[in-house]
Amino acid sequence: MPSTLEGVSTLIADVRMIVTGHDKGNLEDRVMFSSGIIPAKSQHDSFPYWEGAFVPRQPWRKPENDELELLSGSVEDIRPGSWVQVFTFPKSVYDAFALIRDASATVTTEQQLNAFRSRQECKDAVNIGLKYASTIVFPETRLGGGNVYFNLPGLPTTSNYKDPILLGIHTDTLCDVPLKYRPFSPNRLCLNLGLCDRYLLFVNLGLSRIESLMREHNVEYKEVPGRPPLQAFRMAFMANFPAYPVIRVRIRPGEGYIAPTENVLHDGSSEGQTTFDVPFHAHGHFRPILD
Repeated sequence: MPSTLEGVSTLIADVRMIVTGHDKGNLEDRVMFSSGIIPAKSQHDSFPYWEGAFVPRQPWRKPENDELELLSGSVEDIRPGSWVQVFTFPKSVYDAFALIRDASATVTTEQQLNAFRSRQECKDAVNIGLKYASTIVFPETRLGGGNVYFNLPGLPTTSNYKDPILLGIHTDTLCDVPLKYRPFSPNRLCLNLGLCDRYLLFVNLGLSRIESLMREHNVEYKEVPGRPPLQAFRMAFMANFPAYPVIRVRIRPGEGYIAPTENVLHDGSSEGQTTFDVPFHAHGHFRPILD
């Protein structure tokens, strides 16, 4: 494998954030850029990351105006698997989860919060979340998953490799298809039902663009049988392009996002939270939210 390509640090126009309505002109207040990508254990030795995990490299910085231009897009120019959108979801959906949101500020363990999921009030709230999610999928497509989850506050990244081991920046593999078909996989819908801001972390490059970039720079990788799909692929990119920025997007309580998590490197983050992180997740072919 060649030496790391520290010089590849300039943002490439590929996956864009769709800016409409209330977020127009405010992207600079929502977005931060990392200083690159780094092995998790070299930056967060107090967190239980697996040995191959990567995370955004600190410190975070404000994006330059030209970077915001490259990142910003409109509904008119979106392509499958290449757009992220933040939006405000109905207050009635947020209010439906009041019981579990209040509990997130008082309980001390994830086990206690998980016990709430068996209560009828929580099941009813999840059905309300699913009903809302079903209104924004494209006609004749199916909605997948749909449930409320809990993460500890203060996590640089939230996804587990094997509980309680943290995974780090990764790609979802609900649909194990070739890279060229990844843009057509279902997207992720995430609603912030908690009391604090949470974050979406993502690299704004589709997987085919990453493959092309690695080919251009003669970066080789080989998947290992029995390991998760694309594990060697994503590790090769992050190890060889450590200066490329990760984008951190603030998701406030009552806001959600749609993102192509099958086609981008990403994770969530609960850094800065003082209560448990409470997201609702579902998967589907979601349409952009129009104002």
